[in-house]
Amino acid sequence: MVKKNNKLCAYLAVAALIVAITVFSIKWPDKSKPLGNEYSCHVYNYDTFKLLSGALVDGVVPRVSFNPGNRFSDEFNFVYDEDSESYLIYETILGQDMYLCITSDQKLSLTSSSDDYGCRWNVMKVGNTMYYMIFSADTGDAIALENSLDAVLVPYDMENTDAYVRFQ
Repeated sequence: MVKKNNKLCAYLAVAALIVAITVFSIKWPDKSKPLGNEYSCHVYNYDTFKLLSGALVDGVVPRVSFNPGNRFSDEFNFVYDEDSESYLIYETILGQDMYLCITSDQKLSLTSSSDDYGCRWNVMKVGNTMYYMIFSADTGDAIALENSLDAVLVPYDMENTDAYVRFQ
């Protein structure tokens, strides 16, 4: 009876090992889409909990910054673009979709056209944490918090915690 149980346990262990090898060797689809095809959320700096916000100053000049306080309710939408294999990130301001983009002088801005330069973004999960990095598909620079409120582009560096964000 003991031999039979040992043999059964050995078969179960081998079967579990085969299943584990099979699961870990599969190349999972959509690996490049950590947020799926569409995702809407608030974007916070990882340790200050300042909210990424977009606004039109004086109704004209687009501004992107991190803002403290609960009076801001900015929600960004991430839509995966199959052609560029990256995300379009936009916020609706005054009834119009304004896309997060990069200006010619490498500043964060908003634009009304998703076809403008710098409107493609990649999102990467930071290790086994709840944090992410958002970086430009065109330049490779990441969105980061600088000074007290400024949202800036910095060279991609996994060690730069100022570029870590969390989604809620």
